[in-house]
Amino acid sequence: MSKKREIMNENETFSIPSVNVIKSSLGYSVEILGRYSILYKEDDLSLEFGMDIVTDDSLIVLFKEQWESPANDQRKNADIQRITKNIQRAFLFRGIDISIA
Repeated sequence: MSKKREIMNENETFSIPSVNVIKSSLGYSVEILGRYSILYKEDDLSLEFGMDIVTDDSLIVLFKEQWESPANDQRKNADIQRITKNIQRAFLFRGIDISIA
């Protein structure tokens, strides 16, 4: 099974309300803040992740150990896994592969 098929959710759709924002029908959004960070929003949760574009804008490496939360909460591993999968699906919608480091 392909990586794309493994993480896609068939009940989910995406929209692009502005150039740097990908919004999911499941209630979260991913915003590219600049070359080195993205902002993940879901309900009251807002997390900033470090990232780096590796080759020709086709592969972005997301550094989950370097994420920041305004509330400075410690998140459970399951939450981090869910959030990183959400981010992967959002970028796959745009045709960009994400590697989690």
